[in-house]
Amino acid sequence: MIKKILLLLILTLSSLLFISCWDVNEIDETDFPSILAIDKNEAYSENEPGNKEFPYLVSMEFPILEQEVAVEEEDNPRAKTIKTTAFSLRAALNNFQARTARWISVGMLRTVIFSHEIAEAGLFKHIEHLKRNPFAKGTIALALVEEEARAEDIIEIDAKTTPDIGDYLDHTLKLTPREVIVPTTTLIEFFISMTSKGVEAFIPIIKHGEADIKIDGAGIFIDDKLEETVTAEKARMLLFFRERFPTGRLSLEVDDYVISYHITEASRELIPVYKNDELTIKLKLELEADIIEHTIKKRLIENEDLVHKAERALESALTTQTNDLLEALEECEADALGVGRVAKAKHPEHFNNKQWNQDFAQADKEVDINVDIKHFGIFN
Repeated sequence: MIKKILLLLILTLSSLLFISCWDVNEIDETDFPSILAIDKNEAYSENEPGNKEFPYLVSMEFPILEQEVAVEEEDNPRAKTIKTTAFSLRAALNNFQARTARWISVGMLRTVIFSHEIAEAGLFKHIEHLKRNPFAKGTIALALVEEEARAEDIIEIDAKTTPDIGDYLDHTLKLTPREVIVPTTTLIEFFISMTSKGVEAFIPIIKHGEADIKIDGAGIFIDDKLEETVTAEKARMLLFFRERFPTGRLSLEVDDYVISYHITEASRELIPVYKNDELTIKLKLELEADIIEHTIKKRLIENEDLVHKAERALESALTTQTNDLLEALEECEADALGVGRVAKAKHPEHFNNKQWNQDFAQADKEVDINVDIKHFGIFN
């Protein structure tokens, strides 16, 4: 009996030595694209009979591993770009896989960029694969290019600070907003907004030159389709009222001098009020800020009038930007602020998901912004 038990134990331990994951790919045999760009294929025409072109052009860039770069070749590229046409993102990745001798994984994908044409037609079909892919992270940043630009051009930018445009874009879309208050959107944030009732999504718009990129506004969506674009100043207020609670720097010209603020704390309230079936939306914003630049030859300390003027200047500027944003949202009938989520929770008897965007657009709006200056720097 003991011999049988020992034999069974030996066979069990031996079998473990032969167990392995047949679908595992070695890292040094895998390419990890850091950026994907999706454009309309210019050669495709759905109205042209017999056109055999695919509708989308997908471009991707991935870094070249250190051991692949010859040391003696100083101009050897550190990143590789490939493109393909396809009828979906999954099909494009299949095409890429068939053209390379290495495995392709989206596990390190950081940014996906869309052209205006693609966004106007709808993004659901393009992010559908990513949200199902177990290796794709929810933190992937999404971006749009300007109306006449193409997403593939972003990959061709010669960024001087890094040979990998994926690194540069990652910094622009994720780190820059920590210093300057500009909108950003991730894959999971867009998907939640797209599928939730009472809120619409937005995606930042990037403007590029030959060697640089900046966030220049935001695209407002209804469901998964781009409906309107707003400037960076208007888009900034989306962050304040969408519970992102941004911190960062703002500068204003007041009379003949400049004041720069560092926003340190932010809290907001969205209050839908129904009275006699008429809807009024109250938007309240409380900010705490430090003054980091004040180009007038007067001391701020113990000068309440000057401090009060600095507070009122920022309140006035942000109120104007909020009203401008509300005007744009009303015009395209899109509640990108998320007031509908509050109305649904607090006034379910009045909330109608099918007509909420119209109710939002027609409602009266009251904006109340208060700024409290906390610190003035070392020398005052």
